[in-house]
Amino acid sequence: MTRAANSNNEPLIESVPSPDVVHSSLKKRTVRATTWTLIATYGSQAIRLASNLVLTRLLFPEAFGVMAGAMLVLQSLNLFSDFGIQQSLIQDPRGDDRQFNDTAWTLQAIRGVVLWLVGCAMARFLHLASANGWLSQDSALADPMLVQILPIAGLSLIAIGFNATKLIGFRRHMTLGYEAAFQLGQLTVHVIIMVVWAWLYPSVWALVGGLVLSSVLSAIASHLMLPGSRNRFCWNREVLTSLIRFGRFIFISTIFTFIAVNAQRLILGTILPTDQFGIYSIALVLSLVIVTAMDRLNASVLFPASVLFPLYSQLVRRNDPQGMRLNIGRIRMGLLAIAMPLMWTVAVFGRQIVRMFYDVRYEEAGWMLQLLAVGATITVVTATVRPLLLAHGHAKRHLLSTAAGSTMLLFAMSVGGYLGGVVGVLIGAAVGELIQHLILLGIVHRYGVINAKLDLAVLSLSAVVIGTGWALHGF
Repeated sequence: MTRAANSNNEPLIESVPSPDVVHSSLKKRTVRATTWTLIATYGSQAIRLASNLVLTRLLFPEAFGVMAGAMLVLQSLNLFSDFGIQQSLIQDPRGDDRQFNDTAWTLQAIRGVVLWLVGCAMARFLHLASANGWLSQDSALADPMLVQILPIAGLSLIAIGFNATKLIGFRRHMTLGYEAAFQLGQLTVHVIIMVVWAWLYPSVWALVGGLVLSSVLSAIASHLMLPGSRNRFCWNREVLTSLIRFGRFIFISTIFTFIAVNAQRLILGTILPTDQFGIYSIALVLSLVIVTAMDRLNASVLFPASVLFPLYSQLVRRNDPQGMRLNIGRIRMGLLAIAMPLMWTVAVFGRQIVRMFYDVRYEEAGWMLQLLAVGATITVVTATVRPLLLAHGHAKRHLLSTAAGSTMLLFAMSVGGYLGGVVGVLIGAAVGELIQHLILLGIVHRYGVINAKLDLAVLSLSAVVIGTGWALHGF
């Protein structure tokens, strides 16, 4: 892509060719992007699992419980304030424009600072809530360490806000080799810091320090090590208006995304003591291995930038509904054929997996992992459908889908928790995930590109396989 000298509208990423100039087919680019995404995702999961196994031997469950509580607050703040910057950079035709990128980057940096300030306020609020009896003194979210940890861990939000938008440009054009290498390098540094720190000074601060230092180093490296022009502060009102117009419904929908993603942890964080919450967090990490990969391929809200969202967006721009239905059907069948057997294995053999890798202190994570994997199985199927709404530019429909689904999910978990405690919450989460999926299918049906029979077949087969496995091996 040629860059005009001294132009304010110069393309940000010089090394990534425009789709109009790319000679390889969409299929080849999709295969390459998917390959890099899977390499990065499963490479990351392997590194995380290895570090998890080492850290659980260096630290006590309470450390993971406190850190899980801190991450719950930080991730909640991040979701509550998302107004679609990354989605805009992928979907908007001006996504390669220099002013568009720099204005988005400036807005992103300001958001990071604001989130850190709110995180500091949240630390104080949780302390007051615990002191006044609004939270159970034994619950993970009432742990007094959170007051100290949140302001420090929250510095990672500032660092993330300064990440270069070049990373999003690579995803926009589905040239993900740079991002894959960058992501694996960042995670490796993160793990090294945590493990060395925990070995020398075993405490929760090893987890906090790894998070903050790796985030800062990543932000610096994204500007210095990746090809393309560096971001600079810019405030273009026209671009800002465009970002707000596209992101306003996404901003509202993130409230409901927050419910969908974090309601389970919020409920259990007020029920379980810190050590039990740490054990639950271990089970949650294991259950999300496959889901994380699918969400990164999905790339609409939680990971708004990898493969399916830009791919579906390009298929929409071709204006060929019949061809789109055929392509999406093939893509979904291929992804589900890979993911489902893995999810079934986790759901059936969760106890054995935990016993194989963890000591007796974490044994209770086994049955939690089995129930979490049931809900995660449904989530994986949903992840292949959800990008369609934003790919069509229908942020309002995405909002309606997220709002209705998240409300039903919260209702199902609340009823489950009332009737069955922790087990009821996890069962309710699986039921809520199914209701969410049915609502989403009803909304995307009008596009005529999703074959609901595939979903019915996959979910029915999942129920048979998991049910048979539990009957034979016990639950």
